[in-house]
Amino acid sequence: MGCSYHFDPHTCGRKTTELPLRDINEDFFVVFFPECPWPRLSSQTSVVTKGQNVSLICSTKKKSLAIKYSFFRGEKYLRSEDTKGESNIFNLSISEAHDLGPYKCKVQDPINGDFHCAKYSPDFTFTSVDPVATPVLNISVIQTEAGLYIILRCISLNGSLPINYTFFEKNVAMSPAISKDEREPAEFNFTKKSIQGGEEYKCKAKNRWSNNAKYSQRTTMPSIGKSYLSQILSTGSRFSSRNGSCSSAHPLPTLATCFQCLPSRRMHTNSGGLAYCHK
Repeated sequence: MGCSYHFDPHTCGRKTTELPLRDINEDFFVVFFPECPWPRLSSQTSVVTKGQNVSLICSTKKKSLAIKYSFFRGEKYLRSEDTKGESNIFNLSISEAHDLGPYKCKVQDPINGDFHCAKYSPDFTFTSVDPVATPVLNISVIQTEAGLYIILRCISLNGSLPINYTFFEKNVAMSPAISKDEREPAEFNFTKKSIQGGEEYKCKAKNRWSNNAKYSQRTTMPSIGKSYLSQILSTGSRFSSRNGSCSSAHPLPTLATCFQCLPSRRMHTNSGGLAYCHK
């Protein structure tokens, strides 16, 4: 595509001459200047966080002995540079909200020794994302007729939404990524016939901020005798662990876990400090 026939500072920037047409069948001539290159403004990442150093790359497909690159943030001029290359880099740091943009660049190609032919790139704007905080894992176990109903809940209290959560048993993913657009726990549940003890769970939180996934602390189910576990659960109790810390007024110090009684039961502790529920 050639330069515009009419003056346009955002396209080719130079007026051409049109000869008047006397008759549609008569010959006419139009003067064309060399094609002005359309620039493209890009970055290796469009998602940034405060304090990050990034680079903007203004590039054009046209090869020229001399091209003038200029960078703008909004209507504010930033800098210019003459170069023989097909691209030019502008480095910046994301410190304030206005550092996100929008940015644009201008490419000027020389005509007869002067930089008259000029075109602007489309706008480019960064997106600010706060990294996720280390998530918190909560495990609850409830006895049902089908077996043990296990509920895993995971939440990161900081970080830009949406956040994707994944649950793991040891190091193997046991759930798909669960996306949350609100600051609320992701939940994954399953049923087991029994708990042998030593089962280890954790969860992962990740948002759009790349390479910044965070994992919760590992939480291990208590290694206790099967008969004792069956006795506790059969009395209407609920096992609950929050990152291996007790959330009940009656802890099991040797197991670093807690049992919570259902509303119809009362919690008791024996002489060994073990908790159980009773009517």
